[in-house]
Amino acid sequence: MRGNSPIPLSYAPRPVRRHRVAQFVILALLLAALAVLLTAGVWWAMPLSASSPRSSLAPASPVIPMAAPLTVATPIKPPDAFTVVMIDAKTERELGKFPYDRSIYARAIEHAAKLGARGVVLKLFIDRPKTAAGDKALADAMRKTKVILQARLNDAEPEDNPLPERFQLDLEASANHPISAREGWMPLPAFSAAAHDIGFSEYTDLRAMPVVERFRDKYVKSLFTCCLELATGKRAQIVPGKSMKLDNKSLSLNDRDEAPVKLPESDALQYTPLVDFLNGTGGQDVKDKLVILAYDGDRQPPVETPIGMISGHRLFCYFLFSLYEKLR
Repeated sequence: MRGNSPIPLSYAPRPVRRHRVAQFVILALLLAALAVLLTAGVWWAMPLSASSPRSSLAPASPVIPMAAPLTVATPIKPPDAFTVVMIDAKTERELGKFPYDRSIYARAIEHAAKLGARGVVLKLFIDRPKTAAGDKALADAMRKTKVILQARLNDAEPEDNPLPERFQLDLEASANHPISAREGWMPLPAFSAAAHDIGFSEYTDLRAMPVVERFRDKYVKSLFTCCLELATGKRAQIVPGKSMKLDNKSLSLNDRDEAPVKLPESDALQYTPLVDFLNGTGGQDVKDKLVILAYDGDRQPPVETPIGMISGHRLFCYFLFSLYEKLR
């Protein structure tokens, strides 16, 4: 050992010099500045690794590496003429699994009528009887507002339900129309009698939707045409293979009597769950609007599209809105 210190000289405490104090002050300031920057969120602008605990969060303004920018889908609000009410997962949790007794649909139609809706599109097939009470409730509700029903061409499954003449168009029908059949799924007679209109729901190409189809020897309107007429309050003037005109706007038709449509950039349809609509907690602003009552659950297989797999009823809404916007 050196000297008389019990502590080796190499471990003896050293006097603190002034430059050491300055270093401590600078370090403290840097740490304080760093804390402020982190609190302000500046570091969110840096890419986050998969192992970073922050990468599993969803900050208000999420940021990921520039090479793979994140795009948040903007909700697609229906045009002002429409409101969409869906039987969705929330509805099924609270009301039970779809399909429902038709008294449920009757309640929705009556509620829409009470709120002053222009009408209701029932995007469901009602070609077979269910409970007597439920079917009567639906038929009675349909007399309180204008209701559009859907039908389907289908030679493979003929049914006995007739299609009333008032839903057949007085147009010269081509004998070899590409979208045609002699049989199909027609609404039950009690529902057809109460319906404002009946439209058919076939399509063969995601780039164009039919305006008219052929049932037996007559042209019939597609569901799109029925909805466009009721939403605008105008009667369509149709020249098969050429055009459909509503007021002073027209759509060009191909040789299949289809008009071109366009998908949105993403599948982000804004709608109201049926249970919320019935409870009065959502979708109540329907005055003078056409209410589309449809299904958005897992019982309907999705369709492959350029923007991903989409349910058929969502596709119907997107294509209807596309046609409507072309006629505005």
